[in-house]
Amino acid sequence: MVFLYSSDRNYAKLSMISIASLLENNQDAEKIKIYYINNNIGADYEEKLNNLVNSFGREIVYIDATKIDTSFIAKTWFSVSGYYRILVTEMIPESKIIYLDCDTVVIGSFKELWNLELDNYLFGGVKDTVQDYVATSVGQANNSFYINSGFLYMNLAKLRNIGFNKRVRDYFCKYNGLIPHYDQGVVNALGYGKILYLSPRYNFTSQFFTYNVKQLKSLFSISDFYSQQEMNEAKNDIVVIHYLNYFYGRPWKTNCQHPMLKYFDDYAKKYKIDIDKVPEPMAKEKLLRSYIQKYLPFAVHMMAERLLDKKREFFFWKTFKR
Repeated sequence: MVFLYSSDRNYAKLSMISIASLLENNQDAEKIKIYYINNNIGADYEEKLNNLVNSFGREIVYIDATKIDTSFIAKTWFSVSGYYRILVTEMIPESKIIYLDCDTVVIGSFKELWNLELDNYLFGGVKDTVQDYVATSVGQANNSFYINSGFLYMNLAKLRNIGFNKRVRDYFCKYNGLIPHYDQGVVNALGYGKILYLSPRYNFTSQFFTYNVKQLKSLFSISDFYSQQEMNEAKNDIVVIHYLNYFYGRPWKTNCQHPMLKYFDDYAKKYKIDIDKVPEPMAKEKLLRSYIQKYLPFAVHMMAERLLDKKREFFFWKTFKR
């Protein structure tokens, strides 16, 4: 099995927690090789990562982020390092790879997924919950086909075969260097029609804990999504926990209330990865949203979210105007 991570120094510790959990829960794999896009994490973190991976008898290969051309990407608050995962297809001599964000913890096996062939699909991924205007802004018919790019099963052989790197560059040029929804927009635009939709167990994001399927479909006006049975089965057999902020906060902050926080803390403690948790006060708007979601009827919550979404859509188009 082959995996891909990408980090700068700020997220190096988080990547170590994710990698430790990956290695511990996939010890029966014949081979595990990790490619790590190194955006100046420093020699000290390289040594710690080497020691961690070597302790499991596995292999880690570093990719120098400075060798990745991002000159055609507009400079914004969103770090260009977020695009690295889609710009290294020519740099990794593998036929397929599994990419994981640093804010993940692995609690299950990838054996079943790795044995699943991608054939002509470019990516395998888990459906995300975004509004229609996000999906249609990158050429999708609607938001039923949109995936979250924090976990990607990538068909590297096929991506190289179609000249994916050039397609990425050309697509950025079309949008003057700034593509709607950043890296996730690129994946969904260029992968559209060639995405294999996987069980939510491989990217169980925070909103899947907060809402049931009917509520998610109502909140985001999604016509085609997972069934409640599929979601329940995935929740009982999670492989990847993806700690998106949502109403829970981040696990490296003191105020995190994520229902699966224990896994993050336990792996950090077990592998002696020191996380200096600091408070992150919740913004007043998010506090109000959280209160409405927890204590008021769902119909009230949905009405409030729909009103807020008008504001989100305004700023979305203000940011991504062509």
